Amino acid sequence: MTHKGKRRCECFDLYKELTPYGEAWSWQKSIVKERKALIEGNEDWSETLIILQHQPVYTLGTGSSEEFLNFDIKDVPFDVHRTERGGEVTYHGPGQKNNSILKDWIASGDQKLAAIGIRVSQWVAYHGLALNVTSYLTPFQRIVPCGIRNRRVGSIKGLLMESLSLDGCRRTDI
Repeated sequence: MTHKGKRRCECFDLYKELTPYGEAWSWQKSIVKERKALIEGNEDWSETLIILQHQPVYTLGTGSSEEFLNFDIKDVPFDVHRTERGGEVTYHGPGQKNNSILKDWIASGDQKLAAIGIRVSQWVAYHGLALNVTSYLTPFQRIVPCGIRNRRVGSIKGLLMESLSLDGCRRTDI
């Protein structure tokens, strides 16, 4: 199929709402199913961007191990969903800009600020980015995020606050 003109992109900005993970995941899967049908029919389609934040939830990838949960799976603090993505366990919640799924963390210094997840099926790639903007970070203490033990989870707000504190104490030589 050849693309004529510019690609279209549908953008759904739901960031001001808290969307249940299962609802967002279901929506994403229906969009992927629709795209696959359009591709199969050699029809044009638009890209889709969904910006949202979830109610507190832990997600585990297809190969995730419960050894990375620091709680009993029979007594969960939040909903737990096993997803079709790769990677280990992570937390999604308010203050995090994301559009589902996870695979690897993007790190800043010794802090994990974001998670990226990718799944490709029948030439359709769908990915998610979870960016800790103003996230409440305590729920991350109940898991080993992505199975990585040597990094702490941080937020952009936290880094900015640290930077402002350091700037206030910075000495300059004259």
